[in-house]
Amino acid sequence: MSHIFCWTRGNRFCKLAAVKVGGQEIDNKIMARIQEVIDGNPGMSRVKLSRRICEELRWRSRNGRLKEVNCRKALTKLHRDGKIRLAEAGRFEGKRKPRREPERVSPEAVTSGVLKDFQPVELVVVSSGALVNKVVFDE
Repeated sequence: MSHIFCWTRGNRFCKLAAVKVGGQEIDNKIMARIQEVIDGNPGMSRVKLSRRICEELRWRSRNGRLKEVNCRKALTKLHRDGKIRLAEAGRFEGKRKPRREPERVSPEAVTSGVLKDFQPVELVVVSSGALVNKVVFDE
């Protein structure tokens, strides 16, 4: 089991605590299971590996979602510390759309005045950034 040395002042004794990453206690048994998943899935991306490991170890947050980000952080930390072996991180080949520059509005096109001069006005409740981009920027 991996341990961190902790000094407690009050009682003047040493206490050994298990390694924790992202609130998850990780011992040698868990590290061995993680390494088995890694070795059993060569070429799998770190995102997919983290999902698989979270499912195997039942690492979920309170809302039931997999703790994928914490898992990737744990994998990176354990790899850097020499506790597990990870393949080199692949280059991200995401399918993001190229960012579009917003249209420039000439100062003459900007109007100001009293709200009643701009009737009818419609208020739209927007709860996500993607929806803001769609409604406001027509993306």
